[in-house]
Amino acid sequence: MPLAAGWVAPKKGRPVVILLHGVAAARSEWNPLIDRLTEAGIGSLALDFRGHGESGGPRFDRFKTTESWLRLEADIRAAVSYVAGKGVPKSRLGLLGASIGANLAARAAAADPGLACVALLSPGLEYRGIGVDEAAVKIKRPILIAASSGDRYAFETVQYLRRALPGAASLQAQAGHGAQMLADGEFTAKLLTWLGESCRKTARTPASP
Repeated sequence: MPLAAGWVAPKKGRPVVILLHGVAAARSEWNPLIDRLTEAGIGSLALDFRGHGESGGPRFDRFKTTESWLRLEADIRAAVSYVAGKGVPKSRLGLLGASIGANLAARAAAADPGLACVALLSPGLEYRGIGVDEAAVKIKRPILIAASSGDRYAFETVQYLRRALPGAASLQAQAGHGAQMLADGEFTAKLLTWLGESCRKTARTPASP
């Protein structure tokens, strides 16, 4: 299955983030963030999931079952392997997902304890049959959850996850869903700071009482 992706190498010792888009989107939705990541020395691999953008396979509008969407997990594993082939250890590799990409990122991080961090933009308790809560509670590394208050379903999901994950960091954007929240400059700046600091850690520290 040919997958399209854009690779930007990190500066020495800096982390790399795999960028996972939402339904009907493509890696291009991350372009503004990629520029900011590059300025900060953070590497990135922006992936087109199968059936999206320039990647191969049946188009996403033909995905009729949860199993069809779960096949995207194999795309994330391929992306992790690609970055490893560039000599980047998992201890400096994180996942950043938007919308269904957030749910898939949580599942991938739960399944791979070697990954350094995961950030979930506009997760939903369930998108296309793919849940987030059972996976998120298994993640024992730095995790960030974010939504805008006007994005009701995602915002309520983040409030739920904040209660379930007392050690998680959380952010709120002014508006938008998924990568749209990156139009908020203050939100983006805080996200970049978190990625730079947290995607080199190996364990999540519980919040102080």
